[in-house]
Amino acid sequence: MLGICLAVAVFVKHKEDRGVALSAAFTQFLCGIGEPALYGVVMREKKLIGTMVPCDGIAGLILGISKVGCTNFAFTGLLAFGAWLGAENFPFYCLGIAGAIISGFAITAALLKSGQLKEFE
Repeated sequence: MLGICLAVAVFVKHKEDRGVALSAAFTQFLCGIGEPALYGVVMREKKLIGTMVPCDGIAGLILGISKVGCTNFAFTGLLAFGAWLGAENFPFYCLGIAGAIISGFAITAALLKSGQLKEFE
């Protein structure tokens, strides 16, 4: 959802939509709390819900193939990032997170540029 919100913040024309997307992205990045992104940006357009599926699949594929494992529970935000330092194959954990963010940004940017997201025009 962070990649989706960043793409909306970069490519959308309306100032209000940009503000919602930026604040949701900030909350997601800093604290790992996804509800502002989910309800403020993603659920406004059905195609963005479908965008999350391949992005999470890419991350899951990277994490699964590289056998990333952890022994604790923590959110994925920057404030809780230290809790993940003990995860097995930590570099691949970072790669999986980056893959989800980058693919979310790229797919959402393509949808916005092609005019397929009517809610954000």
